[in-house]
Amino acid sequence: MKNYKSLLFIGLVSISMILTACDHRTKHRKMIVNNSDYDLLIFTGGYEGFVSDSIFIGRHSETVIYDSNRYGNVKSYKNCYISINPIPAEVIDHDSLHLTIDLSNKANWKFRIVKREIEGGGECECKLEITNQHIQ
Repeated sequence: MKNYKSLLFIGLVSISMILTACDHRTKHRKMIVNNSDYDLLIFTGGYEGFVSDSIFIGRHSETVIYDSNRYGNVKSYKNCYISINPIPAEVIDHDSLHLTIDLSNKANWKFRIVKREIEGGGECECKLEITNQHIQ
């Protein structure tokens, strides 16, 4: 009977470890690719996941504005949803110029799976490109 209890205990511990290992995590980033000739500043209000409440995006650079690592499937980030609407932005040192692309519009973002892992986890990103056409 003692062997049976030991085997049962080992079996239960093994099953719980296997079930815990099935929890998949996804690293998700949102990045702005600024291919314009202007430096930009966006304001996120300190919402969870954003790297700061105001984010500098230098001209001709790529900047991560949102970074999370949570349980879930990479496909659940496919729509590139952003919880801030609108996302205020300004063109630095050019008061008469404004950003014309809507940073909150998920149609402006491009989704890409960077790395797939077992059970649907992995890494994914959403990118939005800004060019001189988007600044007037």
